[in-house]
Amino acid sequence: MTSELYVAKAIVAPISETGSWGPEQDVLPTTNLAEQAGVLAAGLSTHDWKLFEGALLGIQHINRIRARLEQSGGTFTEYELKRAAAIHDHVVLTIDAFERALGEAPAIAAASRPATADRLGEVQ
Repeated sequence: MTSELYVAKAIVAPISETGSWGPEQDVLPTTNLAEQAGVLAAGLSTHDWKLFEGALLGIQHINRIRARLEQSGGTFTEYELKRAAAIHDHVVLTIDAFERALGEAPAIAAASRPATADRLGEVQ
């Protein structure tokens, strides 16, 4: 489960950092995440479930952006870049929460990244 979130993090990171795709441009994995949603809903705390659900929706949003760019040959809009950065941050928070819950690893969120709300100009 977290491996798919790590893949999503790796694919979205270059978009949020440089404004363009990195070397990996495949469709982000959502099938297994969506299939596991029911099991996770029963086992996760409300907070962790909301993090997971937001990460899944964000990954699906990035897939829609990727499909649009493939069809139109265009570039990311300013809004899409902000969304990609926010989705990246949300996926990182979700990975952190899952790993803390599983006791696997310390937090990986980068302290130097601006708060998601600051970049989006909105309060979460």
